[in-house]
Amino acid sequence: TYPPELRRAGISGTVVLKFAVRADGTTSKITVERSDNPAFEEPAIRAVRKWRFEPGEKDGKAVSVWVRLPIPFKFSR
Repeated sequence: TYPPELRRAGISGTVVLKFAVRADGTTSKITVERSDNPAFEEPAIRAVRKWRFEPGEKDGKAVSVWVRLPIPFKFSR
């Protein structure tokens, strides 16, 4: 969710998150690697916690993998 105060102010930004995708597709160990604005960090983390991914695979079995993902917050009128 775009923070309402930043939307009203017309502020855009990006948060780069690093997290693990577990073998079951859920996320864990979410950390902020870089952020243009601290107010974007918690909404980005909340979103990634809800997402489900195809897990990594090794020798035909699902495994946990690390992911680095930029989350853009783009303001448009």
